[in-house]
This record gives sequence, structure tokens and C-alpha cells, in this order.
Amino acid sequence: MKNCKLIFLLLLLLTTINSYSQKMILSSNNYHFGVMKQGDSLTVEYKFYNAGTSALVVNSAECLGVSETSCIGVRTEYTTNSISPNDTGCVKIHYNSTGKLGKQNKTIIVSSNSSIDTLHLEGVISTDGNVKSTVVGEVSIPFSSVISSSNNKNLNSFWGIPFGSPKSVIVEKLKSKGITLTSEIDGNITTLSSSDVRFGNKKSDLLLIKLINNKFSSASLYYPTDNRNIKSDFNDLFEDLQKKYSIGDKYSEFKYPYKEGDDDEEFALSSGYGELSAYWLFEDASIMAKTLHLKSSNVIKLEYQDNKLVKEAIDDRSKTSDY
Repeated sequence: MKNCKLIFLLLLLLTTINSYSQKMILSSNNYHFGVMKQGDSLTVEYKFYNAGTSALVVNSAECLGVSETSCIGVRTEYTTNSISPNDTGCVKIHYNSTGKLGKQNKTIIVSSNSSIDTLHLEGVISTDGNVKSTVVGEVSIPFSSVISSSNNKNLNSFWGIPFGSPKSVIVEKLKSKGITLTSEIDGNITTLSSSDVRFGNKKSDLLLIKLINNKFSSASLYYPTDNRNIKSDFNDLFEDLQKKYSIGDKYSEFKYPYKEGDDDEEFALSSGYGELSAYWLFEDASIMAKTLHLKSSNVIKLEYQDNKLVKEAIDDRSKTSDY
């Protein structure tokens, strides 16, 4: 059992390290333009957000067609410069309905150094002049509040421990809660960890706290979840956080052929073909919740992060890089 537990913790450590890379979060994967008159054109803008800590780069955005004529009338544009952490970019689909009729379903494959994502544009083309187009011209899918910081709330601590605190303060604070920490040091990054920690009325398998240059920068908790209840457990956690912060946004990402809400949704989530995530963004900090599929289990990761300290560390690393 000890060996199994050690392997599990190592997998979580690797996952945490990877969370500091680039991460594309789309405002939406699907857009239905309704009914449009044949010959009209529209442009749909899909915004995305870099929720990681490294630069995000979109390499391509291409229409995927089942035949040579499937992508006629479809043209794409996308942000070509690198997108810094916490910044946004967009992918635009320009669609001309000339020569089209009936139900339309266009698929765009977006490739980046973060992932390969799929966008869908759907609707119906009609020749009936009496059918009013529901959308013509420029359309922008709103990104909700994911990029705006809260005007009335700020996040400057985790569990009563202010971000920027040194290791000694963290150890003492958690010791008073009956939590003993182990420590690992890798260059200027210190990782403190403890297993079986109860936080927010939920028991986590692991608590990881990171310090950069002896300054508290992030805390992550990993909650176990049953394969059949991943979505409900995630939604329960989301609602608990919404009661306190109220500015969160939920997102989902499923690999083809799986979709959110279909009969195989739980299987997709428990097998690594789907992911649920949520973000609460503040002026200099953020909270992230996401489902993670590991080799032998599934967990929900909850992370509190001081974005300012992480960004400073990235900038310092860039200055000392040979590239």
C-alpha cells in the first residue's frame, strides 16, 4: 500500500509541475447561427484564455471536411503572436453561404502548443427571402467574466496564510491545524506536502504548497472522486466556491467523439477523454478547479495561486535563459 501511495503522490507531483505550462481555455467550442439566407456571410469569433504560466502559441486553425467541397466558403484567422499567461487571443471563422443550402456543420481544428481543440459552427441556410437571417455580419462569443477581475473581492491568502509568506510561517500555521509537512527543494522552488488533509469540509488525498524564492505562491489540493460521480462532485465543489466568490466560470473539453451531456459523458471523464474546469480570477490571484485522470484513479484538483509571484518567477527565468 505504501508503494501505491507513493506512486500516486508522484503522479500528482508531475501533474502539478505540468500545470505551470500553457493552457488554452476557449470561451465556447460551439456556435449555432440559426437560419441564414443563402448568399449571406458572417464571422464568428471564438475567444480563448491562457490559463497556464507559459506562453501559448496557436500553430494552425484549419477546416476539417469529409469531402473536397466541405470547406468551400470557410476561411480562418487566429492570433499569431504568443499569448502570455492570463492574456487572451481569438480564432475567427469567416463563413460565406453562397451555394450552400440546408443544414450546415463546419468543424475547425485548432492546434497549439497547449492542445488540439475542435470548434463547431452550425446552422441552416435557406433560399426563402421571407426567412429573416438570425445573424449576419460580425458575431462575438462573449467570454463572460473569466478575464475580468472581481471589483468587490480580492484573494490574498489561502487558509489564512497570506501569499508571499515564508516557509516558517506556513509550517507554523498548518502545525496549529494538526498538519505536518514534508519539504522538497529544487533550485529556487520549495514544495511542501501532506496527505489526507481536510479542507472545505472535504478530505483531500494530498496538499501541495509551492514557494518561489521562499515566498508562498500556490496551494493545490487533490480530492478523490468516484468514476461514476466525477461531474456531480465537481459541480458540488464549484457551487461551494461560488457561494463565497460568485465570479467563477465553468468550462468543459471533450475529445471526439465524446460530447458533454451525452450518454458516455462519465466514461469520457473517467477515461481521460473529457475534462471539466472552473476559474475564479482576481486582480493578482486566481482559483482553479479541474478534473484530472490518472492511471489508476480520478481526482479533482483545486489550486489557489498568486499570479503576480508566478509571473515574476517566469520573468526572472526568462532573463537568465540562454535562449
